[in-house]
Amino acid sequence: MQFTITIIGRLNVGKSTLFNKLTKTKDALTNYFPGLTRDRKYGYINTEKEKILLVDTAGIVSNPKNIEIKIFKQTLTAIKEANLILFVVNNQDGLMEEDKGIARKIRIYQKKTIIVVNKSENLNKNLANIEFYSLGFKEVHSISAIYGNGISSLINKRIIPFIHQYHLSIGKYKRELLINNKENIEKYKEKNNIKIAVLGKPNVGKSTLINTFLKEERLITDSQPGTTRDSIWIPIKNSKKNFIFIDTAGVKKKNKKDDLIDKIIKKDTFKNIICAHIILIIIDAIENITDQDISLCNTVLKTGKAIIIVVNKCDLLKKKIKQEIKKNINYKLRFLKFTKIHYISAIQSKGIKKLYQSIYITYRSTKYDFNTSQLTKIMQNAIKKQEPPIVKGSRIKLKYAHPGGHNPPTIVIHGKKTKYLNQSYKRYLKNHFQSNLELIGSSINLYFKDNINPYKIKN
Repeated sequence: MQFTITIIGRLNVGKSTLFNKLTKTKDALTNYFPGLTRDRKYGYINTEKEKILLVDTAGIVSNPKNIEIKIFKQTLTAIKEANLILFVVNNQDGLMEEDKGIARKIRIYQKKTIIVVNKSENLNKNLANIEFYSLGFKEVHSISAIYGNGISSLINKRIIPFIHQYHLSIGKYKRELLINNKENIEKYKEKNNIKIAVLGKPNVGKSTLINTFLKEERLITDSQPGTTRDSIWIPIKNSKKNFIFIDTAGVKKKNKKDDLIDKIIKKDTFKNIICAHIILIIIDAIENITDQDISLCNTVLKTGKAIIIVVNKCDLLKKKIKQEIKKNINYKLRFLKFTKIHYISAIQSKGIKKLYQSIYITYRSTKYDFNTSQLTKIMQNAIKKQEPPIVKGSRIKLKYAHPGGHNPPTIVIHGKKTKYLNQSYKRYLKNHFQSNLELIGSSINLYFKDNINPYKIKN
């Protein structure tokens, strides 16, 4: 069994900040607002000899209600998976009743636990630790996660010695780092994994869809909008490919009054768009397509990423209404005619198989290898049908085309006076390439370059 460390504690004690310090990443969202973390987030501590799985969890509350119950189930799963628990408390608040309640909850699982006294900067560590010994755990260690004080000694004097004891107790130790106990970290980091970011407004079913792909309730789902706040990377393996699904927070309508949490979430979401190969844009069938959905499609289109449209909650529609919505969506997304549109029910697993097939096809399109002769021939056929415009008494000349890159597919066209090409003709060329190359999901990028005559004498 892989050695796993789980970070727990009440709200806003610095768990995610500690996670980022230990993993030397910025994967977990952090701020002074409580409750940013909800789902389990996985990373690893990389020492000279060990790769240690680390799990960040949501803050534990005394009397969980509604969605808090689902959040606590996620944390409880992480506690059960753990070999070592880092129980984070806040020195500035002192020992709280909630801390005592958490101690009682985890004690029944008989897990090795280190009390990590955070926010202990500028204080004598012995004085900082003394009241927290009353929680009944032998090891208490003071740190300042935000400044990095005490992190090295936490690893070297507390965590590593315990792992060595663990090795001795279980015998031969398999040095594999598993992500969510399913995927090897090397495979997780491989470039040939298909990375798929799932985007959409709050409460359209993004987490439910990923749970359906996983065939387990890995992510918290709820009817309350805004359940997901942190982007979660989840490896999924099937018979053909390794996938990494990226669950993102709901993209809200832009508002001048957006609070700091919303701004952090937006920044994190769009960072993951850039990381992904394919973007699944989820639309709520009950609401039909909105201006916000169209705006999101346009935003993703500008990044050049491959797109698949997924209309969820179709099980709640009558056949006649469903046909009307299909007609409306096809019309409003006519600028994405190269993109597959799927009508599904994530909660009932309807349409998932066909969606998987589209993911394969779309990914292949992003990796399609062109050659210069093929692209030049397609360009010449387009010119025969419609010649470039005449500028200043002479016609713009397009000579040849060659590949310029992948994801998105990029074509470089060389010619004379190409800078005078109008947008209308550029769109014509782009559509001609799109239809002839039969690319699915990926919009082509065209770059134009004027050939320079090396023998021309400059004035």
